[in-house]
Amino acid sequence: MEKLFWRSCYIFIFTLLAILSAYEIGYTINNVVSIWPAAAVTYWAIRRYGLSGFIGTVLASYIHSIAWLGLPLFNFFIPIIGSLSAWAAVLVERHLNPRGDIFASSRSMLVFLTVGIGLFSLSFAIIGNTVVTLQFGIPWSVYGIGVWNWFLGDYTGCIMLAPLLLMLQLSYKQIIIEWRSALTELALSLLLLSIIFLVISSGIMKNYGDFSPMFLALPGAIFLSSRAASARICLCFFLFMISALMMTTIIGGNNEDNIALRTVQLYLTIVLICALILHSMRIERYDLIDKLANEREQLEMRVKERTAELAQQVLEKEDIVLQMEVLSRTDPLTGLYNRRYLGELASHDFKRCQRNNEQVSLCMLDIDFFKKVNDMHGHITGDSVLKEVAQILLTETRKNIDRVVRLGGEEFAILMPQTSLKLAKKVSERIRHKVATHHFKIGGVDSINVDFLTVTISIGVVQCSTMQSTIYTAIDSADKALYKAKHQGRNRVICDELSYIA
Repeated sequence: MEKLFWRSCYIFIFTLLAILSAYEIGYTINNVVSIWPAAAVTYWAIRRYGLSGFIGTVLASYIHSIAWLGLPLFNFFIPIIGSLSAWAAVLVERHLNPRGDIFASSRSMLVFLTVGIGLFSLSFAIIGNTVVTLQFGIPWSVYGIGVWNWFLGDYTGCIMLAPLLLMLQLSYKQIIIEWRSALTELALSLLLLSIIFLVISSGIMKNYGDFSPMFLALPGAIFLSSRAASARICLCFFLFMISALMMTTIIGGNNEDNIALRTVQLYLTIVLICALILHSMRIERYDLIDKLANEREQLEMRVKERTAELAQQVLEKEDIVLQMEVLSRTDPLTGLYNRRYLGELASHDFKRCQRNNEQVSLCMLDIDFFKKVNDMHGHITGDSVLKEVAQILLTETRKNIDRVVRLGGEEFAILMPQTSLKLAKKVSERIRHKVATHHFKIGGVDSINVDFLTVTISIGVVQCSTMQSTIYTAIDSADKALYKAKHQGRNRVICDELSYIA
């Protein structure tokens, strides 16, 4: 309640000052004020503060009636009618423009100019002029002129002052923080007013009417409407219209039928309407540009994210392809190359050794009596033996040079590039000895059983001819040497001298 009281007092004083200013400035024709700034204060106060605005403006209007109109009976209705008309127009405007920002778009500005202050001024003019006509016995033949004058006075006051009051909070920030731009806009407005004053004073356009120099206001209005700060623009428009109308009154006089004042008033009102709409379109355009820029950034961000996702998917698929490729060429039990991949490896090594005039040897080896290992100790032990033999082969051969392959079952092969038959036999003997002296754990490496077994291997070694068409001819020769090793008692290395082609 206390807040309501103080707000009502504040609005009462503000409205009363606006009423006084209308009389003091001198825009009065036949004791009727042609421009009524109090209408703008009424609309703004009710739009901003609701009930507080209604109470404050009604009280101020009553004081006006007592002081200037002698408190006739019907004038009790005028203050209430004015504030109620403003309240109804505010409700309709806010319904059509929920955001409340008159500069948000050209539609918002049009709603404010037509449904807002337009509906308020027209309804108040019709009802108020009806009350005045009945009170003072004015002929109905001039009723239309009275409505028009009343409407134009209220609408001019609203369009001059209401946008500035609505932007009052922002105007302080824009003037103080952006003072350089504010000074530029104010200086240009004053310069344009000076030019208009000089043109009117010189009389060079007297034949075209006293109001014709006001056409010079149009370029200034267009320039101001293109600026960014809405609050400063409203302030410049207000100062410009006040100055222009005062100039017209001073130079043209204030007789009982001041056509020049009415004409300038109407013209400047139309110019200001166009300028406000242009400015709102400018704000809307830049908001749309910013919105499009933000959407473009978001789209680019989404494209980058999607590209990253696709790249990740490609990498994952490439990893899957690589894994499948590794699985297709690798023995799953021992991790060695499989028989299928041996042909590709041999083709690559044969071409390189033929190009560099190097020797290539091939070893075929087989675990002796491996079937007995599976039968006596189980397949888990058999698989463990195969794994450990594979590890011995990898340990005793050259990494990234020799190719260790599991051909199948208990049979292995070692392809040795850059290796003579003599050196291949020496390596094979070392491997055979390493296997024969190794203790293989029964039940596998992870078994708690402490029993061990020993196995032996037989090896057939050949030196390959790089002129042979495929690895399979060399395998056939090495297999024959392996067969000889088996036939001669196993656990030995046999080199097939007949397979060597110099």
